[in-house]
Amino acid sequence: MAFNPTLPTEGTEIDAVELRAQFNALNDLIAAQAATIAAQAAQIASQAAQIAALQVALANTAQNPAISQMVLGLSDPPTQTQLQGIYDQLNTLTNLLVRV
Repeated sequence: MAFNPTLPTEGTEIDAVELRAQFNALNDLIAAQAATIAAQAAQIASQAAQIAALQVALANTAQNPAISQMVLGLSDPPTQTQLQGIYDQLNTLTNLLVRV
Protein backbone atom coordinates (compact mmCIF):
# COMPACT_ATOMS: atom_id res chain seq x y z
CA MET A 1 0.00 0.00 0.00
CA ALA A 2 1.29 3.47 -0.87
CA PHE A 3 1.32 6.19 1.75
CA ASN A 4 -1.98 8.03 1.94
CA PRO A 5 -1.72 11.33 3.84
CA THR A 6 -5.50 11.42 4.36
CA LEU A 7 -5.45 8.33 6.59
CA PRO A 8 -6.55 7.85 9.27
CA THR A 9 -9.54 10.06 8.71
CA GLU A 10 -10.58 12.35 11.52
CA GLY A 11 -13.06 10.95 13.97
CA THR A 12 -12.51 7.27 13.11
CA GLU A 13 -11.21 4.60 15.42
CA ILE A 14 -7.58 3.64 15.01
CA ASP A 15 -7.24 0.56 12.85
CA ALA A 16 -3.98 -1.29 13.50
CA VAL A 17 -3.77 -2.74 9.98
CA GLU A 18 -4.37 0.63 8.33
CA LEU A 19 -1.91 2.41 10.66
CA ARG A 20 0.75 -0.30 10.15
CA ALA A 21 0.34 0.02 6.38
CA GLN A 22 0.80 3.78 6.65
CA PHE A 23 3.97 3.38 8.74
CA ASN A 24 5.32 0.74 6.37
CA ALA A 25 4.61 2.99 3.38
CA LEU A 26 6.43 5.87 5.09
CA ASN A 27 9.36 3.56 5.89
CA ASP A 28 9.51 2.52 2.23
CA LEU A 29 9.55 6.16 1.13
CA ILE A 30 12.36 6.96 3.57
CA ALA A 31 14.40 3.95 2.41
CA ALA A 32 13.91 4.89 -1.25
CA GLN A 33 14.97 8.47 -0.51
CA ALA A 34 18.04 7.23 1.39
CA ALA A 35 19.02 5.04 -1.58
CA THR A 36 18.62 7.99 -3.95
CA ILE A 37 20.76 10.20 -1.71
CA ALA A 38 23.44 7.50 -1.45
CA ALA A 39 23.52 7.11 -5.24
CA GLN A 40 23.80 10.87 -5.71
CA ALA A 41 26.57 11.07 -3.10
CA ALA A 42 28.49 8.34 -4.93
CA GLN A 43 28.06 10.20 -8.20
CA ILE A 44 29.30 13.43 -6.62
CA ALA A 45 32.31 11.63 -5.16
CA SER A 46 33.10 10.16 -8.56
CA GLN A 47 32.84 13.55 -10.22
CA ALA A 48 35.02 15.11 -7.51
CA ALA A 49 37.66 12.45 -8.18
CA GLN A 50 37.48 13.18 -11.92
CA ILE A 51 37.85 16.91 -11.27
CA ALA A 52 40.85 16.28 -9.01
CA ALA A 53 42.46 14.11 -11.70
CA LEU A 54 41.87 16.81 -14.30
CA GLN A 55 43.38 19.45 -12.01
CA VAL A 56 46.49 17.31 -11.56
CA ALA A 57 46.72 16.67 -15.30
CA LEU A 58 46.31 20.37 -16.04
CA ALA A 59 48.93 21.33 -13.47
CA ASN A 60 51.38 18.94 -15.12
CA THR A 61 50.91 20.22 -18.67
CA ALA A 62 53.59 22.26 -20.33
CA GLN A 63 53.56 25.96 -19.69
CA ASN A 64 54.10 28.00 -22.82
CA PRO A 65 56.38 30.93 -22.08
CA ALA A 66 55.62 34.30 -23.50
CA ILE A 67 56.63 34.66 -27.11
CA SER A 68 57.88 38.05 -28.10
CA GLN A 69 56.43 39.55 -31.21
CA MET A 70 58.71 39.71 -34.16
CA VAL A 71 59.50 43.29 -35.10
CA LEU A 72 61.09 43.15 -38.48
CA GLY A 73 61.03 45.54 -41.35
CA LEU A 74 61.34 43.76 -44.67
CA SER A 75 63.10 45.22 -47.64
CA ASP A 76 62.05 44.43 -51.20
CA PRO A 77 63.44 41.90 -51.86
CA PRO A 78 64.06 40.58 -48.31
CA THR A 79 67.63 39.96 -47.30
CA GLN A 80 69.00 36.61 -46.15
CA THR A 81 69.24 37.97 -42.58
CA GLN A 82 65.57 39.00 -42.59
CA LEU A 83 64.47 35.60 -43.90
CA GLN A 84 66.65 33.87 -41.31
CA GLY A 85 64.95 35.93 -38.58
CA ILE A 86 61.52 34.80 -39.79
CA TYR A 87 62.74 31.21 -39.97
CA ASP A 88 64.15 31.36 -36.43
CA GLN A 89 60.94 32.88 -35.05
CA LEU A 90 58.82 30.17 -36.71
CA ASN A 91 61.07 27.47 -35.26
CA THR A 92 60.77 29.01 -31.80
CA LEU A 93 56.99 29.14 -32.11
CA THR A 94 56.79 25.56 -33.41
CA ASN A 95 58.95 24.29 -30.56
CA LEU A 96 56.81 26.06 -27.98
CA LEU A 97 53.56 24.70 -29.42
CA VAL A 98 54.71 21.08 -29.34
CA ARG A 99 53.78 19.30 -26.14
CA VAL A 100 56.08 16.49 -25.18
